[in-house]
This record gives sequence, C-alpha cells and structure tokens, in this order.
Amino acid sequence: MFLILPVLIVFGVALIFPRAKFHLIREDGGGGYLLWRADEAYLFMFERPVGYYLSGAELFAEPINEYFYASAVPNNSAWALITLHVTTSGVERHVQKSMIVGMNSFTPLGDDIYANCPGGICRWSGTQFELISREQEQKIGAEDKLVSELKQLYDANGWSRRPIRSAMPGESQLHSQFSVEVGKQFSLLVTEGNPTSVYLQRLNHSKQGLWYSKQGLSIVSKAKYERVFGTD
Repeated sequence: MFLILPVLIVFGVALIFPRAKFHLIREDGGGGYLLWRADEAYLFMFERPVGYYLSGAELFAEPINEYFYASAVPNNSAWALITLHVTTSGVERHVQKSMIVGMNSFTPLGDDIYANCPGGICRWSGTQFELISREQEQKIGAEDKLVSELKQLYDANGWSRRPIRSAMPGESQLHSQFSVEVGKQFSLLVTEGNPTSVYLQRLNHSKQGLWYSKQGLSIVSKAKYERVFGTD
C-alpha cells in the first residue's frame, strides 16, 4: 500500500499536468527617473508586467522553444507609472495606468514637471500626468524645452535629474548604487540593476523602503493575474 500510493500520485500528476492551465507574469520594468530640488524629490518608476496563459505541456516545452527563438506569445501586457513624491513631511504615492506607454523626457520647468507623452506634451497635475493644449505647448517652447531622457541634469534652475536603470531582459552585469541628499533633510539611496530599489533615509530615522522591483517570471493565481491585467 505504501508503495502503490506514491506511484498513483506520480501517475496522476503526469496525467493531469500537461492539461493543467497556468497563469504566469513576467516583470520587465523596474526603472524610471529621480527628480529633486532643495525641499522635495519625485520618483517616476515604471511597472511593465507581461502575462502568459499556458498549459502544462506548453510550460514544459517553453525552454526548448526559447532555444529555437520561438518563445510563447504574451496573452496580456500592461504599463503603470508609479509616482512617489517625497517631502520633509511625508511620501505621497500615485498610480497611473493610462496613456503612459512611451512616456519619456521628464523635465522640470519652473515649478511644473512635463513629459513627452503619446499625443503630445503632458504636465504633472499633482496626482497624474495630463496632456496640455497646443497653445500651452507653444508657451513653454514645445518639445524643444524637454530634455532627452539620456541626459542628466544638475542644478538646472534648482532641479536635478538622474535615470534609475533596471536590467534589460537577460542582462545580469548591471549593478550600481548612488545616493542623493535633498536639502540636508533626507537622502535617497538607489540601487540599479535587478533588483532595483530605492530607500528613504531621514535624519535620526531607520531606512524606509520606497521602491523594490525584481525582474523574473513567476506562476501566480488566477485572481492575481486578473487583478494585474484587469481581465476579471
């Protein structure tokens, strides 16, 4: 009896596994931009989950398919911009899931922050980025005023900017750290690569985690899959 039971379990798994359905999510994001000036800082960070719905047989065969450059086609994908506004009084967090594919060139102009968005130039409203009118674009100098995402800014009219790089898919060499002091009130400690993380360090306080993203593929529940991609 004690020998038959394990055999039956293995047989049952072998019979059911190829027909079973699995939900998987691959996280490709994690990077973004850090903007700061004397008394505040903004983190604009991207989440880029990609979803797959595979049978056990397809999951088992996927490493072979990848070897022959025939990887599974994603069933779902999503983008989200996570904005963290850090001041001496606290941290505000905002999530924007619309109109953000292709956002770049986050540029501070005066007290406002602009970016290049699908459809034109958008401005940070305090809770999300919103497209501005063509007339407003002309007033600020249109796209010529936006600074390329590849360029760093240091004390440009009081503002500075640095990209926060996550590893590209398949890249394992990227790993760097830097810190930024904001107005002698707090510091942001950044680790680039995979994982990507940002910690807040206030005077006489313990470090506080603001951002953590680790790229990779994981099997998730149906409920989590539907929650991430809004398919429920």
